Amino acid sequence: MSIWKHFQTSFKNIGRALVFACPLFVTWGCADVDLRGVSSGQIGCSPADIRVSNDEMGWGTRTWTADCGGKRYFCSAVRVGRDDQVNCTGRRG
Repeated sequence: MSIWKHFQTSFKNIGRALVFACPLFVTWGCADVDLRGVSSGQIGCSPADIRVSNDEMGWGTRTWTADCGGKRYFCSAVRVGRDDQVNCTGRRG
């Protein structure tokens, strides 16, 4: 087998692997997360008392709004390595 044929075969195999691997990585990044539970520790409300809205996802980030006790909090999660860092801030004003 010539070197060129070897590279062609290798690239085809890599391409096939990516077709199957990419959806797995996307799925891990989009895993169903309990946003009420994640928000609870940040805003000091029970998960049962939190209403989540405006859930949006981007590349390595996720933002949502958490309402509890008449207050609105803006929350975000950022992927850092294998961990997510979550932060919620109360509405100003």
